[in-house]
Amino acid sequence: MFAIKFQGRMKLIQRCLQLCETLSYKTANLVITTNESQKRNAIKRGGCPLKK
Repeated sequence: MFAIKFQGRMKLIQRCLQLCETLSYKTANLVITTNESQKRNAIKRGGCPLKK
Protein backbone atom coordinates (compact mmCIF):
# COMPACT_ATOMS: atom_id res chain seq x y z
CA MET A 1 0.00 0.00 0.00
CA PHE A 2 2.88 2.34 0.81
CA ALA A 3 4.46 1.66 -2.60
CA ILE A 4 1.21 2.44 -4.40
CA LYS A 5 0.53 5.62 -2.48
CA PHE A 6 4.02 7.12 -2.83
CA GLN A 7 4.82 5.66 -6.31
CA GLY A 8 8.57 5.20 -6.02
CA ARG A 9 9.26 8.11 -3.67
CA MET A 10 10.67 7.45 -0.21
CA LYS A 11 12.39 4.22 -1.25
CA LEU A 12 14.44 4.05 1.94
CA ILE A 13 11.31 4.06 4.09
CA GLN A 14 9.70 1.47 1.83
CA ARG A 15 12.70 -0.85 2.17
CA CYS A 16 12.68 -0.43 5.95
CA LEU A 17 8.99 -1.36 6.03
CA GLN A 18 9.64 -4.42 3.85
CA LEU A 19 12.45 -5.49 6.17
CA CYS A 20 10.16 -5.14 9.20
CA GLU A 21 7.48 -7.18 7.42
CA THR A 22 9.94 -9.94 6.54
CA LEU A 23 11.37 -10.09 10.05
CA SER A 24 7.87 -10.18 11.53
CA TYR A 25 6.95 -13.21 9.40
CA LYS A 26 10.18 -15.01 10.22
CA THR A 27 10.01 -14.48 13.99
CA ALA A 28 6.29 -15.09 14.48
CA ASN A 29 5.04 -18.32 16.03
CA LEU A 30 1.76 -18.05 14.13
CA VAL A 31 0.71 -15.95 11.13
CA ILE A 32 -2.98 -15.27 10.52
CA THR A 33 -4.09 -13.74 7.22
CA THR A 34 -7.51 -12.48 6.21
CA ASN A 35 -7.48 -13.81 2.65
CA GLU A 36 -5.55 -15.90 0.14
CA SER A 37 -3.74 -12.95 -1.47
CA GLN A 38 -2.22 -11.96 1.87
CA LYS A 39 -1.28 -15.58 2.47
CA ARG A 40 0.53 -15.68 -0.88
CA ASN A 41 2.36 -12.45 0.00
CA ALA A 42 3.45 -13.86 3.36
CA ILE A 43 4.83 -16.95 1.66
CA LYS A 44 6.43 -15.12 -1.26
CA ARG A 45 7.83 -11.96 0.33
CA GLY A 46 8.25 -13.01 3.92
CA GLY A 47 9.53 -16.54 3.49
CA CYS A 48 6.78 -17.73 5.79
CA PRO A 49 6.37 -21.53 5.73
CA LEU A 50 2.93 -22.97 4.96
CA LYS A 51 2.58 -24.46 8.45
CA LYS A 52 2.69 -21.04 10.15
